[in-house]
Amino acid sequence: MGEDAHAGAAMGQTGRTGRRSRFLEFGRLEFCQWSDDLRRWRDDFSSLTQKFLSMLAVRKTARGLGNVEVQDMPEPHPDPGQVLMEVDSAGICGTDLHIYFDEFETNPPVTLGHEVAGEIVGMGKGVRGWKIGQRVTSETYFYTCGECLHCRRGRRNLCVKRRSIGSKADGAFTRYMLTPASNLHRVPDELDLESAALTEPLACVIHGVTLTAQVKAGPR
Repeated sequence: MGEDAHAGAAMGQTGRTGRRSRFLEFGRLEFCQWSDDLRRWRDDFSSLTQKFLSMLAVRKTARGLGNVEVQDMPEPHPDPGQVLMEVDSAGICGTDLHIYFDEFETNPPVTLGHEVAGEIVGMGKGVRGWKIGQRVTSETYFYTCGECLHCRRGRRNLCVKRRSIGSKADGAFTRYMLTPASNLHRVPDELDLESAALTEPLACVIHGVTLTAQVKAGPR
């Protein structure tokens, strides 16, 4: 093959290599641009999802007088043994006022409210005996140790390590609230949920009158 032929072949090879390099560079730039677009779309979608999967909550943001704000919070998801309640009604207790004035121990930031009734809208693994849509109210403690004297005697509401909803665990002044399934009580069909939210203070009154003061039918 003559020199001209060799030179032509070399130029042809160089041309093909150059076109391939330019094509690869173009593809790399296109991929980078596509990746940037994808990340931006992902972030936009995440932001939009977060917007629609969030809820307003009345929260104690720090210890001290006041420090109560309405904040945007992500929707919670139930862990094993927990249920997710959609709050229908929640009462304002004297304890909530004490929390506002910092006269009651809290673990902020925390959502207030513990007098509550609503419907079950989610359940964690291991929950038995309940189903979605049931109308319920909840006892107020979120965690008890199960080991102290009170817990062993079946009085876990007096547990020395108790963490209650609305003060040391997120409570009911919002749309959705988590609570242990073991805390639930079914609301009778004939009772409206607004009234059912007063179950806990009613239980306190009944306990105080019939057990502590031992008031019985008949005495004046």
